[in-house]
Formats: sequence, C-alpha cells, structure tokens
Amino acid sequence: MDLSDTELTRCDELWFSDCGLVIRAENTVYRISRDFMAIHSPIFRDMLALPSPPNVETFDGCPLVFLPDSEANFTPFLKALFYHEYVTSRSTSSPVLTSILRMSHKYEVASLRKRAAAHLSAVFPTTLADYDSLSTKKIDLAFDLTMYQVIDVARLTALDWILPAAFYEAVKLCDERDLLRCSMAEDDKLRWVVGCLTMTANETGEMIDFLWNPKVVPFCARRLCEEARIAARRLSEIDRKYSRAELCFMQGFMPLELWNKGDWEDKNIADAVCVPCLTALKRAHARARESFWRRLPSIFDLPDWDELEVMKAAVLSEH
Repeated sequence: MDLSDTELTRCDELWFSDCGLVIRAENTVYRISRDFMAIHSPIFRDMLALPSPPNVETFDGCPLVFLPDSEANFTPFLKALFYHEYVTSRSTSSPVLTSILRMSHKYEVASLRKRAAAHLSAVFPTTLADYDSLSTKKIDLAFDLTMYQVIDVARLTALDWILPAAFYEAVKLCDERDLLRCSMAEDDKLRWVVGCLTMTANETGEMIDFLWNPKVVPFCARRLCEEARIAARRLSEIDRKYSRAELCFMQGFMPLELWNKGDWEDKNIADAVCVPCLTALKRAHARARESFWRRLPSIFDLPDWDELEVMKAAVLSEH
C-alpha cells in the first residue's frame, strides 16, 4: 500500500530522490539512504537487515519505516547525522542538543553522541574557570527548555559530569512549581530541594563571610576598614535574605554570583579599605568560590569532581 497521497509532510532538507528508504516520524517523512543509516547505526543496520513483509507500506515507491519517535527529536538527529556543520552552528540550542543526544543514544550513533555531549559539556563545565568564562564565550545555547529536561537527558545518556552545573542552574532558573510539574526522577527532585535549601541556608552566608573574617587583616593601614567591611557584609546579607524570602534565586543571589566584580565598587568597599585589606579580601573571596565549587557535587549528592572528570574523559575521548 502506497501512502504518497496521504497527508504526510516531506522534510525537504532530508529528502534525497536518489535514495530508496523513507522513514516516518509522526506525520513527517524523510527519504534517505538505507546504507548510510546502516553504516552509522547498528540499530538501523539490524532493523534494515530484516526481510520486508509482503504487504509493506511504501511512499513514493520506497519501503516506508514508521518509527515511534517524535518529529521534534528525529529531525535534529537526522540533520546532525547528514550535515556535520549542523551541530556546530545555529543548532547549539538546548532542545536540539538534547534531541540529538536522546536519538544518538537510542540508535547507538557513538560519534554523534560524542559531538553533542561535547557541546553540552562546554555549557555545563566541570571547572570554576570554565564556568566563569561562560559569559565571555560565544556559546549560543538558548535555554528554551527547562533545566529539568537537561538533567533528564544527562541521566538517560550517562553524562553525569554535567549534573552539578545543571543542578546549580536549575536552582537558579526554576522554582518549586516547575518541580511539581516536571517528569524528573524523584531522587533528582529531592536533590534539587536539598540543594536549594543548602544554598539558601548555608552556602550564600559562607560565601560572603570573607568580608568580616578575619576581623583584623594583617598590615591593615586604616582603622575604619573594619567598619567598611561590616557595612558591605550587611548589604550582602540583605540581598541574601531577600533571595531566601522569595524561595527562589535570581542570578545575583546565587553563591557564585552573590558577590561579583561590580560589587567591589557598588558596595563602596574598594575605596573604603586600604590596599592590604582589599588584596586580602579578594584572595579570600576567590578561595571561598573555589571551596564552594569543590563542594558543589556533594551538595546535590553526586560523585566528586575527580570521579566525574574520569567519566567525562572516557566519553569525550571515545573514537
């Protein structure tokens, strides 16, 4: 039975008239090379090796294979498979990358999974230096799906090393209403709740303790430095309490963002303390951020960075 006259939509970018296989995902059809698919995917190789039944459906005279995948997942997957530049250009958006990861995992296309994993790894880094450089890198990853979906696909495809940064972003960008509606695993929902409470109750406070601990900085040249530091600490505490009262974070109230480069001037600390104090404060702040980053996986009950780095290297170095 030929379905050419039915209301199916051809994907023009993936319709090659000299090829002999038509694949259908929902109401979209693709005409592609069966040999190409068999070479890249052992799942397709085994599936296409099966003999066709005598009453097989066709489209444009070609055998028609109906897949249970959504068009939204399957189209980016095929585009990435047929057009190498697709994953390195405008496709670096979260829905596209997660779709490619899901499908390349399902159909065991290792090279494509590795490329998509590398892109997500750049956006959810394993080092603080890479996290800090995200704002200066030209990474065009539009978060038009939730962090919960990123966490889901990381779990599905065993990209555990992106989870600490993904959970951190989930606390920053999402709230409890999203949590109730999402399909994330119950254990991961608990990780989000515990991580959120830990950061609001403890981590943000520890992050700004550098402003008044130690009470006296060695070689301090001004008696008023202590008052200036306490005043800056008070302003930061107001920000922190506001974020706790709202029970959700905005970017400026997260531990790594609670005190940023602009705060040295905005909170009147840079000109209010002596040079030895300012130098000591900046060093203490840097140490506090490094300490928080080391603890980040444990906040969400995840393996430590060393173990996660081993996982990352194993996947991204696959041939």
